[in-house]
Amino acid sequence: MGYYLILLGGILWLIPNPAEKERWLVQRSSNLTIEGKSNISDFSCEIEGTNITDTLTINYDDDGGQITFVRKQIKINTVSADCGNNLITKDFRETLKSDKHPDIFLNFLTLERPQLHDFSALKVNGTIEIIIAAVARKYEVTYQIIPHTTGKIELIGSQKMRLGDFKLQPPSRLLGLLKVEEEITVDFHLQLTPIL
Repeated sequence: MGYYLILLGGILWLIPNPAEKERWLVQRSSNLTIEGKSNISDFSCEIEGTNITDTLTINYDDDGGQITFVRKQIKINTVSADCGNNLITKDFRETLKSDKHPDIFLNFLTLERPQLHDFSALKVNGTIEIIIAAVARKYEVTYQIIPHTTGKIELIGSQKMRLGDFKLQPPSRLLGLLKVEEEITVDFHLQLTPIL
């Protein structure tokens, strides 16, 4: 029972308090990874938390069934993206049009309230808007929430999408012999600390 009480203290943000808005700072330990495949190998491009900025402000519906975000946008600078290979990194930045649109934006729109009776599987559904190269698309995402007794919360999500959704062309090399597939996966792992 003591274990559950400790965990409950780490998820106080999930208990409705309509009179107040809560602000959460995105820590530099956060990261975002974009994964993809080519006809030769897989690749993974990581953006560290030093280039992920902003805070999230949340509010609650009166019925306590849904969390909405008042301040909802996180800006992610792609200039320092590292794909583990200079050529792949260069192609990745060119594909995302980083010279004209250096930032990816994550807009957290809504988040369902999890069932607090199961502390071992805090998974909730939510709506997120992703903006790449000035093109916005909305997705339904299943998040994993990991609460800590320090008050910090980890928010983990993953979403598959197609480059064409954002009017982007997959890169190719060697006269088309090396081709990157349309589908990519965006994984984000946010470390959130309450601002008191």
